Amino acid sequence: MSQLFFHFSEKSVDTKNFSGENFVKLSQNSAAFNFLQQFFTQNNSGAKSIQNLILRGAKSSGKTHLLKMFAKKYQANFWQNGLEINPAQIFRPKHFYIIENIENFRDENLLLSLINSASESDSFLVMSAQFLPNFSLPDLKSRIQNIINCEIENPDSEAIKMLLLERFSRRQIKASPLIIEYIANNILRSYVAIDEVVKNCEIELFESGKNLSLNDVKNALSKLNF
Repeated sequence: MSQLFFHFSEKSVDTKNFSGENFVKLSQNSAAFNFLQQFFTQNNSGAKSIQNLILRGAKSSGKTHLLKMFAKKYQANFWQNGLEINPAQIFRPKHFYIIENIENFRDENLLLSLINSASESDSFLVMSAQFLPNFSLPDLKSRIQNIINCEIENPDSEAIKMLLLERFSRRQIKASPLIIEYIANNILRSYVAIDEVVKNCEIELFESGKNLSLNDVKNALSKLNF
């Protein structure tokens, strides 16, 4: 079998934009947060180790934010395009490694090699995915199916309102309670929809040069591709 190579950064990624202060805690992400907290502190727990974990969540649900928060705190290494290193040489015992969006992997042998190398090295590996892929490689499919996973759930109405307030505040846009309520009642319950409507409102506000109005919001909603 030919030797496989993959890319890891030598240091933790820059996490300055993914601080705990900027993370919006919701009932939808609390279980995932708590599970990750247990995963990254298991070295000190004395319990049986969980070496692999999959974090699931829709696009824009905050998976990357969560993982980069923990990466910064626990010196975890992220998968990145960059340095080529043999899988057998990269993993260190009791260290943490993170790979995002495994549903985008095209080389299934590479992913399987990574998971196996992490286990053989007695290190800890977290993977993220929008959904659990239906891999064709039998050994990989079996490994993925047997890995513990936790999920960030889709937002309910109250979560949408909280995220809208946070997104508008970040952009220094004043949105009245009436506008927040109107948007929450008229968009899909998805994180992508929240980001898109806020972006569209910002465009509307830039063009009108006034405070965000209900008419601006209606225009923004009409331009959503959902």
